[in-house]
Amino acid sequence: MSRDSNTQAYFVTAVFDAGLSNGGEIRHLQVLPSDGRQPPLRHAGGMQLIGDYLVIGVEDNQDKLRSQIQFWDVSKPFAPELRVPLTVMREGTVPGDQTAGAVGILKYDRHHLLVVANWDAEHLDVHMSSSE
Repeated sequence: MSRDSNTQAYFVTAVFDAGLSNGGEIRHLQVLPSDGRQPPLRHAGGMQLIGDYLVIGVEDNQDKLRSQIQFWDVSKPFAPELRVPLTVMREGTVPGDQTAGAVGILKYDRHHLLVVANWDAEHLDVHMSSSE
């Protein structure tokens, strides 16, 4: 689950030992790093899990000029690790164009396709990996 606040975005890892209808317990809260600029990247958008990787968009939801697609290794769910070299930086001059309200990823042939929806999903950007 992802969430935002006035200053930062985060995702949580929860367990549902007694089943989904009985509620769960948060076992880990992971703050998503921003880029040190203002306004901060504080809005976590839609995310997707592929294998041991959680792919999540985090955006500036005030000026709406930039975002990052972050890749988290969640093979250890209570100690996730950001894979910085995989981060996709997005920045523009038109509000909303380079935000990342939702992401999706899939394996296609020998590559991966990453789809990023901008503000209100007005546009979808498709990125293809250069290798497996």
